[in-house]
Amino acid sequence: MVGDVDADTLGKLLDKTFGGLPAKASLTPVADVEAAKPPQRAFIPLDVPQTVVTFGGPGIRATIRISWPPMS
Repeated sequence: MVGDVDADTLGKLLDKTFGGLPAKASLTPVADVEAAKPPQRAFIPLDVPQTVVTFGGPGIRATIRISWPPMS
């Protein structure tokens, strides 16, 4: 945290905001998904004032541990 706040005030704010959360998360398993092969392409006409392009691809597997303290 940054700003003009002392540790006691910050502690109270954090407890008020996140105090109801469990100490450890119970994660639901996520099934593996196989991407469509060959890759699919879709052209969808939309009534919008600008072009919209969306790309997608494989992401990080849910079983990979990320070294980031809030995720630990």
